[in-house]
Amino acid sequence: MGLYAVNDARTPAPCADGRQSSSTYIATLDGWRAIAILGVIFHHATLPLIASHPWLSFGDHGAAGVDVFFALSGFLICSRLLLEQRQSGRISLGAFYARRAFRILPPYLTYLGTLALVSAAGLASLHLYDWLSCLTFTRNYLQDPFWSWKTGHFWSLSVEEHFYLLFPAALVAMGWQRMRRWLPVFLVAATVWRMVDFRFHWFDRMVLSQVPYLYRSDLRLDGIALGCLGALLIATPEIREAIRRRINAGVLVGLAAALLVVTLVPVPMGALWQRLLIG
Repeated sequence: MGLYAVNDARTPAPCADGRQSSSTYIATLDGWRAIAILGVIFHHATLPLIASHPWLSFGDHGAAGVDVFFALSGFLICSRLLLEQRQSGRISLGAFYARRAFRILPPYLTYLGTLALVSAAGLASLHLYDWLSCLTFTRNYLQDPFWSWKTGHFWSLSVEEHFYLLFPAALVAMGWQRMRRWLPVFLVAATVWRMVDFRFHWFDRMVLSQVPYLYRSDLRLDGIALGCLGALLIATPEIREAIRRRINAGVLVGLAAALLVVTLVPVPMGALWQRLLIG
């Protein structure tokens, strides 16, 4: 569900003078979305094979496709908000949340309603906690004993909704220039927290135990924030031109090779490097 909730790829592209055109279509973003979705589909399709041959999982890096999607989502949403501010002089949070609600809630609630009816009719089993966690967008903090495959895919949409709730309000409060300076601080803090929690399990001890580690928003929002940072950087003409001058085919091949290495080989702070390269 979360993979299809993102805005479409008709995101404003920067013009040469630093402005953005509302009609420019960025086909590259469609390609990246396809890569993200295919990565997730491939991972789930090969799960039975991995179960019988664990060595094929290469450390179970199926979440890479979701990381690509998260970075894309952050870039798209931030780009649209910046365009709105550029065109109207302000960002309307009410309009933003209304657009999100009308885009996501109809199919989302239809699925949950159908699931509730099927469960009530005795045709499928579903724990009440599982259903309520989806309804409240806390599915990614549901404890293991209550998980089911029927709603398992809702965890990524929960992360997305937490981002939608927090980032636009922070952007309005701070302004895009301050946000550009503070996002790297957030990324470092998120990385430190991920390493500390992995080592000492503070979340399990102090908040809630038996929550799947890789699904929590406090461990995944930095992937979306990287996409936001990319949008904020290219909104500055000087930075955008500097990036354009330094990016060529050789650099892209090197970055792709580095991403492959940190995805397949355990390295210190591997999650950070992987998300930086994806972003």
